[in-house]
Amino acid sequence: MNFSLTPGPSPATAVAGEGSYFEELFLARIKNYKIKRGEVLNFSLTPGPSPATAVSGEGRRFNYKNIFSKKIMISQFVKGKVYVFIDAENLFYSQRNLGWRISYEKLMDYFKKECGEATRCFVYKGIDENNTGQKKFLDMLDINGYVLRTKVVKIIKNPMGKNKWKGNLDIELALEMTGLKDRYNTAVLISGDSDFAIVLDQLKQAGKNVIVMSTRGRVAKELLERAKYIDLRKLKDKIAQKKSGAAPSREHSRVSSHY
Repeated sequence: MNFSLTPGPSPATAVAGEGSYFEELFLARIKNYKIKRGEVLNFSLTPGPSPATAVSGEGRRFNYKNIFSKKIMISQFVKGKVYVFIDAENLFYSQRNLGWRISYEKLMDYFKKECGEATRCFVYKGIDENNTGQKKFLDMLDINGYVLRTKVVKIIKNPMGKNKWKGNLDIELALEMTGLKDRYNTAVLISGDSDFAIVLDQLKQAGKNVIVMSTRGRVAKELLERAKYIDLRKLKDKIAQKKSGAAPSREHSRVSSHY
């Protein structure tokens, strides 16, 4: 269910509508009303547009965090054939926010189970040709059915004389998302990068269903406003590595094989 926040009695009115709840967008918007995380609000339910209007005020008490506690399955939102587009660089850093590592084997199994065997998953990743460990990672992706889109990273020295890796494939991902739109009905974007907002707009104008998967602190509000959103934290029991140790640290290279 979508919602909107407007000035209300004490202190806001939340109106239910079509769509799904977006936790990140909710948290961003309630800041305008100076509601703190974990704060308990009073509210009452009254008949509303579709299907109800929740008005803060007298009534039973609730903690807004609880409305997001229900497990979300992507199969609730997909329509027809599904293509998944994974921004590997963005996902790599999302794991630092998550605090656990994602198993690409389990991730593929999850999409096949939830979206159907015809689901295709594309991974976009910059590579270091001298990184032998990374080749094993790429081989694993290939064996598990991922379609790989790679580009050799460039090493650029910054003004301080330190090396900086440059291997962004955002343009390639965006072009393929739009270029293949006639082959799928639902696009799943695993990234939180706001640069993809215009791509989602184009897909929606073409009648496509769009879903974004990311996590708190890594997803832009521009994406939350345009697509159904699934937080990766809710899928931990299905896609996390069993014994993965700590999440990737700042010391890991942007072309590390440790995803």
